[in-house]
Amino acid sequence: MQENSEITNNHIPFLIIGSGYAGISLATHLSENNFHLPITIFTTEDFCNRPNLFFRYKFLKKEEIDFYGNVNLNQMKIYKKKILSIYKNNSLTCQNLMTLSIETYSFDYLVLATGGKPNVIKFPMEPLSGAISTTTEKSISTTIKLFEILKEKYTPPNFLIEKDINNFFYLRNVDEILYLYDFLKQFIFEENFEENLEESLENQEILENGNSKNHEEPQIVVLGSGILALDFTSHLLEGYELLLQKVKLPKITIISRSSILGKSLLKDEKASELLTNKLNKYTNYLNLELNDEIATLKQYNNSIVKVITKNGKELNCCCVIEAVGVSCNLNYLKPNNNENNENPPENTIQPKIGALGGILVNENFQILNNENNDNNNLNNENNNIYKNIFSIGDVCEMITDFGNVNCKNWTAAREQAILLGDYLLEKRNEKSFIFNQFPKLFNLYISCLGWYHSDGFNLPKMESVTFCNENCFYKMSFMESSLENSLENVTFVGAIFMGGTLNDYKLGNTFLNILKEKITFPKTFISKFTQKNLLNLFNEILKEKKKIFTIEELENILQKVEKAEQTPKKKFVNPLLLKKKNKEVVAKEEKEGGEVDDSLGKEMKKLDLNK
Repeated sequence: MQENSEITNNHIPFLIIGSGYAGISLATHLSENNFHLPITIFTTEDFCNRPNLFFRYKFLKKEEIDFYGNVNLNQMKIYKKKILSIYKNNSLTCQNLMTLSIETYSFDYLVLATGGKPNVIKFPMEPLSGAISTTTEKSISTTIKLFEILKEKYTPPNFLIEKDINNFFYLRNVDEILYLYDFLKQFIFEENFEENLEESLENQEILENGNSKNHEEPQIVVLGSGILALDFTSHLLEGYELLLQKVKLPKITIISRSSILGKSLLKDEKASELLTNKLNKYTNYLNLELNDEIATLKQYNNSIVKVITKNGKELNCCCVIEAVGVSCNLNYLKPNNNENNENPPENTIQPKIGALGGILVNENFQILNNENNDNNNLNNENNNIYKNIFSIGDVCEMITDFGNVNCKNWTAAREQAILLGDYLLEKRNEKSFIFNQFPKLFNLYISCLGWYHSDGFNLPKMESVTFCNENCFYKMSFMESSLENSLENVTFVGAIFMGGTLNDYKLGNTFLNILKEKITFPKTFISKFTQKNLLNLFNEILKEKKKIFTIEELENILQKVEKAEQTPKKKFVNPLLLKKKNKEVVAKEEKEGGEVDDSLGKEMKKLDLNK
């Protein structure tokens, strides 16, 4: 981070505000394609990337985690500055977070990628009272000691919901992940390891016998059932499955007001039910408190030690984590419709804020202004947009043919960054933004693509075809095609795929290309799709590189796919086992003094394995 270098003449040709996934993805894409302007980034954060925060079970390993990925930060000028106001004359004021001075800069192009800020809920807190067991007292002492150590390392930890409570925080950025990672690392690897191992095996035996003797052990309490809460819990459990037989681990409890998990992501009750049912396999180290919420928190020595729910449950806890979503970070804009009804500073930009709380942008990610009454007429570019000011990522709200979209996820941020980058590089193609998200939760590959639900969108004629069983859920949505001469034809507009195999993941990626190409099908052919033939059928359709298909063309493709599926596949031969078996046969023949049968060696040569 170039804290001490100066910006020439206080002028910045191309400025990105924010160093989250959207901002860094845009800067990287432009740099890789030799963008003609130097790229500058202003950020308030100490890190310069916000990827998927949980790296599988590395979360519970001893080695350090690289959160930066493969981003080359050397090609970018990055400064730690906080934006105060943005003006119509292509200038802005900011605070230098290193010197605390107020600075003014002009710019040619500006991109707002300030992301989201965590939603924070505060609950009534009371001191712990009454007698407590020896086990509980010991657990409380261990937890308090570990978080006191962390408090010295993370000074001040600005993600704490109550500044004097060390183990009650929200989940959003890398800092929070490191904070919890350090706690678990000490809790697991440094605190009485041998004693924990013996007690862990004893508790595992108790759990398998259905006894709840260890109910007094402190738990990690997670509030929320959306993508962030599930992402955290899922990847933590992957580590638990590896470590459960070796060390004592704090149990995880999810508290949610909903009766099913993941509803905000999946937008489908059956899909959410499948996800919720999959969690039954983790009952040894996961509790679900559904249709419930926190009523009171009990504290002791600056730590939360007990959670009381509205349904009357009492949970001993080592920490409480809020993961209840994010809202758009608009603090620096002070728009006309801000909550305090304050007038914006004179001559500052006045972006239009959408119904979902984001900065409204057009298809080129240019910001709509809020200065005249005709805000819905996007054709009048000079009056309704700031032509050189853009917005991407969690903070923006896109206007589409179907309704407004505010995508708060990493893959959507990356795709928006690439589309904006292509527009600035003047190589924008006809492909428009398609919402997509590919989380892996509890060993389920999930693909959420396009408009697979009608909540909040203008999709009166949307239809769906669904395949569902206990292991997978497929739902594809389609509408009448808008192309001329395509009567009785339909175009897919979205889908959701859930399953436990790599083919389910491949299907999501393949279908995303079907959406991007806007391929049109005869509606009568929809009934020919089956759960078994979808992947191969879509792959063959994409190979044709056509936009519109007749029923005869699709029937021919289907016959080709069915014929390929009926053809016996050559059995996979493990080359290592084959080599081992060949050596054994040769050694046996030599020992017996007979003629060596080298048929296996010849077979290996056919497979070209000796190379």
